Amino acid sequence: MIFCPRCGGKLTEADVFCGNCGRRLKREQNSVVVKSRREKRGFVVTIIVIIAILGISISTFKTCGNRNSLIGAWQTYDYVPRQMVFNRDGTIQFKEFHNGQWYTDLRPAYWSTQAGILAIECSAGILIEYVYEVIGTGNRRVLSLRWRGSPLPAVIWHPVR
Repeated sequence: MIFCPRCGGKLTEADVFCGNCGRRLKREQNSVVVKSRREKRGFVVTIIVIIAILGISISTFKTCGNRNSLIGAWQTYDYVPRQMVFNRDGTIQFKEFHNGQWYTDLRPAYWSTQAGILAIECSAGILIEYVYEVIGTGNRRVLSLRWRGSPLPAVIWHPVR
């Protein structure tokens, strides 16, 4: 349906002037170029939805690929309580809880990330790669680690508070 852009009155394809307000209507290739308000509103809503989806996708990608999202201490309760501490200088410390106290592995280890892959290089030159994802924000975030190429489920790590 076609409407007058000035007053919103209903029009037909053959109208040259609006029957309500008398406005002269523009013609383009023998048809009136006036879209209904509903058509315009639908277009705007579609654009807003596309922008929202893109924003969510980009923020999710940044969470997966953002090196800073890993910095700090993370803990899991697999068989024994364990911690990993990611330092800004690229070093990582491993700790395990035995007999009522934390023991730190003093061998140097280094970490890096690229495109959702966490690489940890141990002192013996062994490189272990994990697919990682940080889910959530602030104190409600968790770190999901799964060996790259492994069908085993991911191990969930929580920030140390």
